[in-house]
Amino acid sequence: MKLTRGRIIGLSIAALLLALAADYALYPRFAGIGGDVPMLPMPGVWMRYWWFTGDRSPEELEAELTKLWSHGIQEHHFCVGQVRADGWLERGHPDAARAIGAMYERQWDSMPADWVINPMAWVIVLNERAGGDVDIADPQVRAAMVEEAVWLVEEAGFHGIQWDWEFAPDATDELLALVRATKAALPFGTPVSITTPPWMPWPLRRWGWSEEDFRRAGAECDHLYVMCYDTGMVLPRAYVWLVRQQVIHVAKGLAEAPQHCRFHVGVPTYGDENSLPSHHAHAENLRMALKGLREGEDVLDRIGHTPHSVGRGPYFGLFEGPAIFANWTTDEGEWRTWDELWLETQWGGEAR
Repeated sequence: MKLTRGRIIGLSIAALLLALAADYALYPRFAGIGGDVPMLPMPGVWMRYWWFTGDRSPEELEAELTKLWSHGIQEHHFCVGQVRADGWLERGHPDAARAIGAMYERQWDSMPADWVINPMAWVIVLNERAGGDVDIADPQVRAAMVEEAVWLVEEAGFHGIQWDWEFAPDATDELLALVRATKAALPFGTPVSITTPPWMPWPLRRWGWSEEDFRRAGAECDHLYVMCYDTGMVLPRAYVWLVRQQVIHVAKGLAEAPQHCRFHVGVPTYGDENSLPSHHAHAENLRMALKGLREGEDVLDRIGHTPHSVGRGPYFGLFEGPAIFANWTTDEGEWRTWDELWLETQWGGEAR
């Protein structure tokens, strides 16, 4: 058979597709897990609205916190619902919200051995791009949101606020204005954070942020939560690469910010069912995410310590580990993966 130019191109495409299919199938099974975890990790988790609305009891929350603490989880982002177009929340059952804050205060009195709670109010804010109608460019809407933040911290007793503005095209002026107004209205030292899209390289920047965006956000926020899921990545190898880049590029951006803003990287524990088309669980899963984070931390440690560097380096303490999305989607198999790849390295031993 004569190899014409067309046949050569066809065979090359077939070989490439075969190689991609093999990599798709085999990479998750055979790729080793290297790297390390941060020196001072503070892993977190997003929590469902059950306790804010009173659908679950304080006793059930204590049981959930005990389970999470056994896996080393130290930060808890409680869903308090989403704001309406006018900026106000549906507050559910105020007494249930106050019960969360009461547990936060109680732990300092009795220091329970089996659980800890660091409750942040996770406030969902959907703009038109995310199918919502909240316009945070409107000063009246921002003012209402800030009032809700004050209620959540000073009345309900949450430790801090997390604004989940989706989808943030970049670190816009109105988003940073919301953060500044929130910090000004809350007691000094109250943590104010935002969720962000992942860092993306220039050709994909429409779906992510740049180092400059992270620098701008880091100048105003205490903490960033980089949502590295629903990325559209189909190949596991590509997803691991993207997660690895979050640790490196977000840290580089924050290192240029004038204040010490830290960050977590959100990792998924949910399957394909009922998820967005941009989530492919064969690639986007906890094992692949933790592989990327560990490798990214290893790269960050190496680039932060040159032969002439002194002390801890410019990136020390910026990356505080993963934040699991979410407590209600994580099954026992995923907790075993977590313990193997993160907890046992983090604490130098077995689960608590």
